[in-house]
Amino acid sequence: MKNKRAFIITLCVLVVMVAVIVVNAIKSSELFSQTVPPVSASSVAAVSQSQASAAASTASSEKAASGTISDYRFTVEKVSVSKEGKYIVNIYKDSIKGEKPDTLLPDYSFLYVTLTVENLREEERELSLGNQMLHVYPKDETVIPYENFIQIYETVGADVSADKRGDRTAYHFNMVPHQVSQVTLVYAIEDKDLQEDLYLYCLPHGRPDEKLNEDGLLEVSPVPLLYLNSFLQDSSS
Repeated sequence: MKNKRAFIITLCVLVVMVAVIVVNAIKSSELFSQTVPPVSASSVAAVSQSQASAAASTASSEKAASGTISDYRFTVEKVSVSKEGKYIVNIYKDSIKGEKPDTLLPDYSFLYVTLTVENLREEERELSLGNQMLHVYPKDETVIPYENFIQIYETVGADVSADKRGDRTAYHFNMVPHQVSQVTLVYAIEDKDLQEDLYLYCLPHGRPDEKLNEDGLLEVSPVPLLYLNSFLQDSSS
Protein backbone atom coordinates (compact mmCIF):
# COMPACT_ATOMS: atom_id res chain seq x y z
CA MET A 1 0.00 0.00 0.00
CA LYS A 2 2.85 2.34 0.95
CA ASN A 3 4.67 1.50 -2.27
CA LYS A 4 1.58 2.33 -4.31
CA ARG A 5 1.19 5.71 -2.51
CA ALA A 6 4.86 6.56 -3.10
CA PHE A 7 4.52 5.69 -6.77
CA ILE A 8 1.52 7.99 -7.14
CA ILE A 9 3.31 10.86 -5.41
CA THR A 10 6.40 10.41 -7.61
CA LEU A 11 4.24 10.31 -10.73
CA CYS A 12 2.48 13.54 -9.71
CA VAL A 13 5.83 15.28 -9.14
CA LEU A 14 7.07 14.19 -12.58
CA VAL A 15 3.87 15.47 -14.22
CA VAL A 16 4.26 18.85 -12.50
CA MET A 17 7.92 19.10 -13.59
CA VAL A 18 7.06 18.30 -17.19
CA ALA A 19 4.28 20.90 -17.11
CA VAL A 20 6.68 23.57 -15.80
CA ILE A 21 9.23 22.75 -18.49
CA VAL A 22 6.60 22.97 -21.24
CA VAL A 23 5.28 26.33 -19.95
CA ASN A 24 8.79 27.80 -19.81
CA ALA A 25 9.55 26.56 -23.30
CA ILE A 26 6.38 28.20 -24.64
CA LYS A 27 7.24 31.51 -22.97
CA SER A 28 10.79 31.43 -24.35
CA SER A 29 9.45 30.77 -27.81
CA GLU A 30 7.08 33.73 -27.59
CA LEU A 31 9.86 36.00 -26.33
CA PHE A 32 12.16 34.98 -29.18
CA SER A 33 9.48 35.59 -31.76
CA GLN A 34 8.96 39.10 -30.36
CA THR A 35 12.62 40.10 -30.22
CA VAL A 36 13.81 38.48 -33.45
CA PRO A 37 11.14 38.94 -36.13
CA PRO A 38 11.36 36.77 -39.22
CA VAL A 39 13.19 38.24 -42.24
CA SER A 40 10.74 38.85 -45.03
CA ALA A 41 11.46 38.81 -48.74
CA SER A 42 10.44 42.47 -48.95
CA SER A 43 13.03 43.52 -46.34
CA VAL A 44 15.78 41.65 -48.22
CA ALA A 45 14.71 43.34 -51.43
CA ALA A 46 14.79 46.75 -49.74
CA VAL A 47 18.37 46.21 -48.55
CA SER A 48 19.46 45.02 -52.00
CA GLN A 49 17.85 48.04 -53.65
CA SER A 50 19.59 50.37 -51.20
CA GLN A 51 22.98 48.79 -51.95
CA ALA A 52 22.34 49.03 -55.68
CA SER A 53 21.46 52.73 -55.38
CA ALA A 54 24.64 53.40 -53.43
CA ALA A 55 26.73 51.63 -56.07
CA ALA A 56 25.02 53.55 -58.88
CA SER A 57 25.86 56.90 -57.27
CA THR A 58 29.62 56.53 -57.21
CA ALA A 59 30.48 59.57 -59.29
CA SER A 60 31.75 62.74 -57.71
CA SER A 61 29.20 65.54 -58.28
CA GLU A 62 31.62 68.43 -57.66
CA LYS A 63 32.28 70.81 -60.56
CA ALA A 64 35.88 69.69 -60.94
CA ALA A 65 38.09 70.03 -63.99
CA SER A 66 40.44 67.20 -63.01
CA GLY A 67 40.02 63.74 -61.53
CA THR A 68 41.86 60.46 -60.97
CA ILE A 69 40.66 56.90 -61.49
CA SER A 70 42.54 53.61 -62.01
CA ASP A 71 45.78 55.59 -61.59
CA TYR A 72 45.02 57.78 -64.60
CA ARG A 73 44.67 61.54 -64.12
CA PHE A 74 42.25 63.33 -66.47
CA THR A 75 42.31 67.13 -66.76
CA VAL A 76 40.10 69.25 -69.02
CA GLU A 77 42.06 71.78 -71.07
CA LYS A 78 39.64 73.08 -73.69
CA VAL A 79 36.06 72.62 -74.94
CA SER A 80 34.67 73.93 -78.22
CA VAL A 81 31.64 73.52 -80.49
CA SER A 82 31.59 73.37 -84.27
CA LYS A 83 29.39 72.29 -87.13
CA GLU A 84 32.51 70.96 -88.86
CA GLY A 85 33.49 67.35 -88.22
CA LYS A 86 37.14 66.48 -87.54
CA TYR A 87 38.85 63.33 -86.25
CA ILE A 88 35.68 61.32 -86.89
CA VAL A 89 35.91 57.55 -86.38
CA ASN A 90 32.25 56.64 -86.69
CA ILE A 91 28.94 58.45 -86.24
CA TYR A 92 26.95 55.51 -84.91
CA LYS A 93 23.44 56.96 -85.18
CA ASP A 94 22.33 57.20 -88.79
CA SER A 95 19.37 59.32 -87.68
CA ILE A 96 21.62 62.30 -86.85
CA LYS A 97 23.91 62.16 -89.89
CA GLY A 98 23.90 64.96 -92.44
CA GLU A 99 23.85 64.51 -96.20
CA LYS A 100 27.64 64.79 -96.57
CA PRO A 101 30.27 62.63 -94.83
CA ASP A 102 31.21 63.72 -91.31
CA THR A 103 28.30 66.13 -91.04
CA LEU A 104 25.26 66.23 -88.77
CA LEU A 105 21.66 67.36 -88.98
CA PRO A 106 21.20 71.16 -88.54
CA ASP A 107 20.12 70.84 -84.90
CA TYR A 108 23.26 68.88 -83.91
CA SER A 109 26.87 69.99 -83.40
CA PHE A 110 30.28 68.47 -82.74
CA LEU A 111 31.63 69.01 -79.23
CA TYR A 112 35.44 68.83 -78.94
CA VAL A 113 36.87 68.08 -75.49
CA THR A 114 40.64 68.38 -75.13
CA LEU A 115 42.12 66.52 -72.16
CA THR A 116 45.49 65.90 -70.59
CA VAL A 117 45.77 62.22 -69.61
CA GLU A 118 48.57 60.99 -67.34
CA ASN A 119 49.50 57.38 -66.56
CA LEU A 120 50.48 57.44 -62.87
CA ARG A 121 51.83 53.89 -62.70
CA GLU A 122 55.28 52.39 -63.20
CA GLU A 123 53.99 50.18 -66.00
CA GLU A 124 52.89 50.41 -69.60
CA ARG A 125 49.12 50.25 -69.97
CA GLU A 126 46.31 50.62 -72.47
CA LEU A 127 43.10 52.55 -71.91
CA SER A 128 40.04 53.02 -74.10
CA LEU A 129 39.31 56.65 -74.92
CA GLY A 130 35.89 55.58 -76.17
CA ASN A 131 34.77 54.82 -72.60
CA GLN A 132 34.73 58.51 -71.65
CA MET A 133 31.05 59.41 -71.95
CA LEU A 134 29.46 62.87 -72.20
CA HIS A 135 26.69 63.27 -69.60
CA VAL A 136 24.06 66.01 -69.77
CA TYR A 137 22.33 67.12 -66.54
CA PRO A 138 19.70 69.81 -65.87
CA LYS A 139 21.21 73.28 -65.65
CA ASP A 140 22.25 74.31 -62.12
CA GLU A 141 20.66 71.27 -60.47
CA THR A 142 22.31 68.82 -58.08
CA VAL A 143 23.85 65.95 -60.02
CA ILE A 144 22.69 62.46 -59.08
CA PRO A 145 24.87 60.22 -61.29
CA TYR A 146 22.89 57.94 -63.60
CA GLU A 147 19.58 59.12 -62.13
CA ASN A 148 18.64 62.68 -63.12
CA PHE A 149 20.62 62.92 -66.37
CA ILE A 150 18.96 64.23 -69.53
CA GLN A 151 21.12 62.47 -72.09
CA ILE A 152 24.35 60.49 -72.47
CA TYR A 153 26.51 60.74 -75.59
CA GLU A 154 29.31 58.42 -76.69
CA THR A 155 32.43 59.41 -78.59
CA VAL A 156 32.27 59.66 -82.38
CA GLY A 157 35.97 60.46 -82.85
CA ALA A 158 39.37 61.31 -81.36
CA ASP A 159 42.42 63.03 -82.77
CA VAL A 160 44.65 60.04 -81.95
CA SER A 161 42.20 57.65 -83.65
CA ALA A 162 41.44 59.41 -86.91
CA ASP A 163 43.70 57.08 -88.92
CA LYS A 164 41.73 54.04 -87.68
CA ARG A 165 38.37 55.03 -89.07
CA GLY A 166 35.74 52.36 -88.42
CA ASP A 167 38.23 50.13 -86.57
CA ARG A 168 36.84 48.57 -83.37
CA THR A 169 40.18 49.23 -81.64
CA ALA A 170 40.35 52.85 -82.78
CA TYR A 171 40.06 54.26 -79.28
CA HIS A 172 42.65 51.99 -77.66
CA PHE A 173 45.48 54.19 -76.46
CA ASN A 174 48.78 52.83 -75.16
CA MET A 175 50.68 54.76 -72.46
CA VAL A 176 54.17 54.09 -71.06
CA PRO A 177 54.93 54.71 -67.36
CA HIS A 178 54.22 58.33 -66.32
CA GLN A 179 53.39 59.33 -69.87
CA VAL A 180 51.44 62.60 -70.19
CA SER A 181 49.45 63.06 -73.40
CA GLN A 182 46.95 65.55 -74.71
CA VAL A 183 44.00 64.09 -76.60
CA THR A 184 40.83 65.51 -78.11
CA LEU A 185 37.59 63.57 -77.94
CA VAL A 186 34.66 64.30 -80.24
CA TYR A 187 30.94 64.03 -79.46
CA ALA A 188 27.83 64.64 -81.57
CA ILE A 189 25.42 66.55 -79.35
CA GLU A 190 21.97 68.01 -79.89
CA ASP A 191 22.16 71.82 -79.80
CA LYS A 192 19.49 72.21 -77.10
CA ASP A 193 21.63 70.15 -74.70
CA LEU A 194 24.43 72.71 -74.96
CA GLN A 195 22.32 74.94 -72.67
CA GLU A 196 22.45 72.33 -69.88
CA ASP A 197 25.28 71.21 -67.59
CA LEU A 198 27.83 69.04 -69.40
CA TYR A 199 30.09 66.54 -67.64
CA LEU A 200 32.71 64.09 -68.86
CA TYR A 201 32.30 60.70 -67.15
CA CYS A 202 35.79 59.16 -66.98
CA LEU A 203 36.06 55.37 -67.12
CA PRO A 204 39.36 54.34 -68.74
CA HIS A 205 38.57 50.61 -68.51
CA GLY A 206 34.78 50.75 -68.85
CA ARG A 207 33.87 50.26 -65.17
CA PRO A 208 34.72 51.75 -61.75
CA ASP A 209 37.49 50.37 -59.55
CA GLU A 210 36.28 47.81 -56.99
CA LYS A 211 37.90 46.40 -53.84
CA LEU A 212 36.94 44.56 -50.64
CA ASN A 213 37.02 46.59 -47.42
CA GLU A 214 38.03 45.31 -43.96
CA ASP A 215 34.53 43.87 -43.45
CA GLY A 216 34.72 41.91 -46.67
CA LEU A 217 32.18 44.14 -48.41
CA LEU A 218 32.66 45.35 -51.98
CA GLU A 219 33.46 49.04 -52.31
CA VAL A 220 33.19 50.97 -55.58
CA SER A 221 35.60 53.87 -56.05
CA PRO A 222 34.21 57.28 -57.09
CA VAL A 223 34.18 58.01 -60.81
CA PRO A 224 35.36 61.49 -61.88
CA LEU A 225 32.70 63.71 -63.44
CA LEU A 226 34.55 66.61 -65.04
CA TYR A 227 32.57 69.83 -65.52
CA LEU A 228 32.85 71.23 -69.05
CA ASN A 229 30.66 74.33 -69.18
CA SER A 230 33.20 76.80 -67.82
CA PHE A 231 35.63 75.82 -70.58
CA LEU A 232 32.87 75.98 -73.18
CA GLN A 233 32.04 79.54 -72.11
CA ASP A 234 35.70 80.53 -72.26
CA SER A 235 36.13 79.09 -75.75
CA SER A 236 33.11 80.96 -77.08
CA SER A 237 34.08 84.35 -75.60
